[in-house]
Amino acid sequence: MLQIDLGELQNFGVVQWATLYGIAAVIASALGFLVAALKRRSTDQWATACFFMPPLLLVLLVLGRGSPEDKRSRELKRTIDKLRDRD
Repeated sequence: MLQIDLGELQNFGVVQWATLYGIAAVIASALGFLVAALKRRSTDQWATACFFMPPLLLVLLVLGRGSPEDKRSRELKRTIDKLRDRD
């Protein structure tokens, strides 16, 4: 079992905390993307939100599945945006 001495935690510097937060943010972002895809939610928005605030992954886990109508409307909006950008 992993044992951490409190004296070691007090010497844990800013660089180590930033590195730990960065790793947690990347992992939360990847998990947020996967969970959002499984729940039919906007994957890019949830991945970004979970990257900046990793605890939002818990909110995503609590939310229910998105409706198929929402997914169709998002796809339609993206198609319209692509068509608009071509002109």
